[in-house]
Amino acid sequence: MTITELVQERLGKLPEDKQRAVLAFVEREIKKTEARRGPLFDPYGLWAHAAVDITEDDIALARLEAWGDFPREDL
Repeated sequence: MTITELVQERLGKLPEDKQRAVLAFVEREIKKTEARRGPLFDPYGLWAHAAVDITEDDIALARLEAWGDFPREDL
């Protein structure tokens, strides 16, 4: 007997309200499993859904702001 058959057999012995509770539990577990598979495996990571467009000019400006006062001569 497979696990699916065993669960179906045992589930049939429960009252309807308990069967609904089991169904709700299974649905939650499915959502958790699907959520774990989602963005974590996306090549852009968790921020893939965000509409962020960083240009070379943005990076250059950030570098200038961070390193603008850094001395250029050798130490």
